[in-house]
Amino acid sequence: MAAASANASESFVGTTVGRSSATPTRRYTLLRRLAIGGMGELLLARASGAGGVQKLVAIKRIRSEYASDPAFVSMFLNEARLAATLDHPNVVRTYDLVDDDGSFFMVMEYLHGESLGRLLNHVVAMRERVPLVHVITIALGIAAGLHCAHERRGVDGRPLDIVHRDLSPGNVFLTYEGGVKLLDFGIAKATSRTSITLGPTRKGKVSYMSPEQCVGAEVDRRSDIFALGVVLWELCTGRRLFRGDNEFAIMNQITTVDAPAANAVVPELPRELSDILARALQREPAARYQSAMELHDAVESFAAAMRLLPSAAALGRYLAEVCGEREYPSVEPAPEFADRMAATLVVAGAAPRRGGRRSLGLVAALVGGVVVGGAAVAIVGGGATPREVAASPSEPAAASTAAAPAAAAPIPVAVPIAAPAASPASPPSPTVAATTGAGEAEPASEASTSPPPVGELAGRRRNARAKRSASTPEPAPRKSDKSVRGVDGLLPGG
Repeated sequence: MAAASANASESFVGTTVGRSSATPTRRYTLLRRLAIGGMGELLLARASGAGGVQKLVAIKRIRSEYASDPAFVSMFLNEARLAATLDHPNVVRTYDLVDDDGSFFMVMEYLHGESLGRLLNHVVAMRERVPLVHVITIALGIAAGLHCAHERRGVDGRPLDIVHRDLSPGNVFLTYEGGVKLLDFGIAKATSRTSITLGPTRKGKVSYMSPEQCVGAEVDRRSDIFALGVVLWELCTGRRLFRGDNEFAIMNQITTVDAPAANAVVPELPRELSDILARALQREPAARYQSAMELHDAVESFAAAMRLLPSAAALGRYLAEVCGEREYPSVEPAPEFADRMAATLVVAGAAPRRGGRRSLGLVAALVGGVVVGGAAVAIVGGGATPREVAASPSEPAAASTAAAPAAAAPIPVAVPIAAPAASPASPPSPTVAATTGAGEAEPASEASTSPPPVGELAGRRRNARAKRSASTPEPAPRKSDKSVRGVDGLLPGG
């Protein structure tokens, strides 16, 4: 990671500065470590924009011990590709992907709140259950986020058929404003015809796997619906649904035993909600809800019948009351990131495309052609002869040149240079070599200031223009301050 350039133009990702065609520079300063997972770590960073604007973001990167493992890198890039396609209020937003000399960083929105798993732990420790109205708010948010992922299409308009495959309370985040966000598409599967397809490998947290996922069979969106049913069942009852001494015991339960009814564990739970959960938890995919939106609508209809009003603000207040609201993080870095020079990632923008001089020259040539053509028409219309045109006083440079050669070819056509038409009674100009009827030129006097032939004049003008162009230095290309590289083809403006 290299130091940022002091004079680099900056903006947030996706923002255009002025009317320039240059890609804006992105700068991220690492502040502290938020969490460490199995293969990656989450860091808090400050994104700096033009005019001193700043924004907190979360940076996800592969842990150093796995950064050289092609399988982990492939999985990480798979997550970035999928997450970049998702733009929904119930899915964490991914802003950028940066390649720092082979070490990839995913830049995401910073969320201030707690995971659903942490909320459940606090509630169970208090020997309570999450109020039903908040269960409804969370269920609607997760279902809407899943439906967005399931229905997402690629740039060619074809369905990506994304399946999360790792839905659990730890991958659902609640903000203190009441937002419900779906996280971590690290092992998501897309059945599109691209390199991001992972196949039916068995990955994910065992207790929330669907029966088909446990046996390594092909999975689709209905597998996520089963996992959502497990999450909601535990949210309503405050108990773990599938338990065992080891992973194989848990998978055996999931594949062979029907989930108990939720109202059998909590009698006061409405039967209608228990029936919704029972359908989501059917072992046969065809017996479940066939889409997350179908489950969403069932929960919404139940809430309306029970006169429960989901409220994001109420959920945020409840989260802060149970878990205690964390202090909003400071932009001052932790000691391990105190070296700003080493802790700053800079992705320099591309320089604007050159070609303005060429375009301007083309326009000037076109305009000049129009003027020249108009002048030629005006001369012909005024009755000027070729000799009269050549004698035009509008060429002061020609008048100061040496005398014309003693013999010259006849002037073939009037040159397009504006000149006043000579009077019919005026004698021929003494500065022009007259031509005989046979086409031979009469010699000019030694004192004559006659201009060279038209062809020579045109050649001299072209040479003069070429010299002027050569004397004008071409502007040197702007050097880029690029320290790290944006990954093209993954993100808009990346």
